[in-house]
Amino acid sequence: MRKLVLGAALIAGVAAPAAARDGLPYVGVDAGIMKPRTFDLRYTSANLSVGDGVRLRHKVGYDVDGVFGYDFGMLRIEGELGYKRASLKDAFLDPAALWGVSTPNLPTRVNATGRGSFWSGMINALVDLGPSDGVNGSIGAGVGAIRARYRAGLVPSSAPSTSPVPIGRSPSRGSPNCVRRCPPISMSG
Repeated sequence: MRKLVLGAALIAGVAAPAAARDGLPYVGVDAGIMKPRTFDLRYTSANLSVGDGVRLRHKVGYDVDGVFGYDFGMLRIEGELGYKRASLKDAFLDPAALWGVSTPNLPTRVNATGRGSFWSGMINALVDLGPSDGVNGSIGAGVGAIRARYRAGLVPSSAPSTSPVPIGRSPSRGSPNCVRRCPPISMSG
């Protein structure tokens, strides 16, 4: 899968400069499917820190990018705005992290109904290599930023509650299935 994505990126990178012509602005749209890598989170509480305390796995998602720029001849300046989204497949919880929230009886693998969404922006300066009327390449540098947002939606399949309960929070106190309050937790990637 990684080779397929790399090949598609190379083809797109070679084809994109053909849309740019000397002394003219250009725009473009890229879209495709993506398979994000596993995302590991560190579990941290007042008295415990577990590296890779939660491991999130993704389903196949999608990626849409808009590109706009100006071709000054041999130099191109362009901006890129992108949106990526992938639903979560499941999560693996480290047993030490489960002990940290006083719920060691939960399974280490739980379903995840959440998603990850990402907005990205980038500004690039590119130097064109080769003729402007044929197949060519470019080399350049850029600076950008990304805003990632995750909603895990972890659903323990063997939890005593009949409704989904996010890890790190407990059902309401009035619920007959509420056994204990979970301490607040923080997770970082």
